[in-house]
Amino acid sequence: MLVQSNKITAMDFAKLGFKTVPQEPCVMIKGAVIVFFYVDDIILAYRKRDQQVATEAISGLQQRYKMSILGEPKWFLGIRILRHRLSRTIWLTQDAYIDKIAMKSSQGYVMTLFGGSVAWRASKQATVATSSTEAELLALSEASKEAIFLSRLLRSYKKEVRSCQPGYGMLIHTNTGYVRKCKEAEYALVGFQQLKCEPMEIGERLKLEARLEELKDKIKDCRNTE
Repeated sequence: MLVQSNKITAMDFAKLGFKTVPQEPCVMIKGAVIVFFYVDDIILAYRKRDQQVATEAISGLQQRYKMSILGEPKWFLGIRILRHRLSRTIWLTQDAYIDKIAMKSSQGYVMTLFGGSVAWRASKQATVATSSTEAELLALSEASKEAIFLSRLLRSYKKEVRSCQPGYGMLIHTNTGYVRKCKEAEYALVGFQQLKCEPMEIGERLKLEARLEELKDKIKDCRNTE
């Protein structure tokens, strides 16, 4: 429907003497007047000396559609338009989509099979971590969900996932700070070694223990489904 709407709008502008830019079907030009459109949002860019061409185009569209003339554009397709006439400068910004400082960590994982990447994801964590160790555990928890899913999927195809032991899928992390705190950590979908961490605040330790219990539950669940 959106594609058809754009085609109809382009046809109407073509009847008014505008020509489509080959690289972008939603941009059309007539002389020095440029029109940008997407569905029912339209912007005309022109200099004062080309006012008549722009006015004729607007009048032609008004004969075909019920339109609202909003004046100098402030927003277009979620993009905020800032203009400084003295310096003859225009800024386009999407700062409305930028979260304020949320203190949330980024996380990501890549799942490989026989040396090739088969699943991957990069995202911002849903909760605020109080330490890099907790952020790593959150990321590990998300990665374990995907790893368990893929392991079950492969088993449904009668394929055995092998790592250091038969039936194991290994999760590997590379954060050096995390390695310093948890030097004896080894993760597998159906095996788990207890983390041995340096002393930390009680509140932080409780949060970490909660993350570990969550990870253990995932591993137990994986065991029970084998």
